[in-house]
Amino acid sequence: MREVDFARSRGHDVPVEVNAGIMLETPGIAWAIEHALPHADFVSVGANDLMQYFFAADRQNSRVWERYDILSPAALQLLKTIQEACKRHDVPVSICGEVASQPLEAAVMLALGYSKLSMAAGGVAPVKTTLARVDVGKLGTWLASHLGDDVPSLRPLLINAGKSAGIPREAVDKSASI
Repeated sequence: MREVDFARSRGHDVPVEVNAGIMLETPGIAWAIEHALPHADFVSVGANDLMQYFFAADRQNSRVWERYDILSPAALQLLKTIQEACKRHDVPVSICGEVASQPLEAAVMLALGYSKLSMAAGGVAPVKTTLARVDVGKLGTWLASHLGDDVPSLRPLLINAGKSAGIPREAVDKSASI
C-alpha cells in the first residue's frame, strides 16, 4: 500500500484494487503455506524452481537435472498439499513454467486440483488438446491410489496405465519420449 500512497502523493492515477500474492518457489514457503495464505490474494507455484530446490538438483546442470521427476510421489504430495491449503483458504492458485507446458504433467496438475496453468505460448495448443481429453476423475482416483507408492517416479506407471488412468494417448506418447 506504500506504493499506492506514494503514487497518489505524486498525483498519479492509482488502481482501485491492489492484490498481493505469493510466488511460491521454495520448500520453506511451501511448508509454511498455512501461515502465509491469510496474507495472500493469490499463489503462483513456480513449479520448476520449487522442484529444483525440493530435490536439491540444479535444473540447468545437465549432470544432475535428470535425477528428479516432478511426477515422483513426494513431489506430487507437496504440490497436492499446496493446492489443498489454498483451497481451504479460498486463495486462487496456479502452476507456472515448463511443467505446465508438458501435456502429461499438465494433466496431473489438473487432477491434483490446479485449474490455472501458466506457460509459454508454444505449450498452449498441445496442453489444451490433451486436457480436453483427460478423464480428470479417473486420473485423480489413479493418483490418489499411487501417491504412497515407493517408486522414484509415477511417470512409467502413468504411461503404462494410459487410458485406464484417464490419460489420453497424445499425453502418453509425448511423455514416453522425455
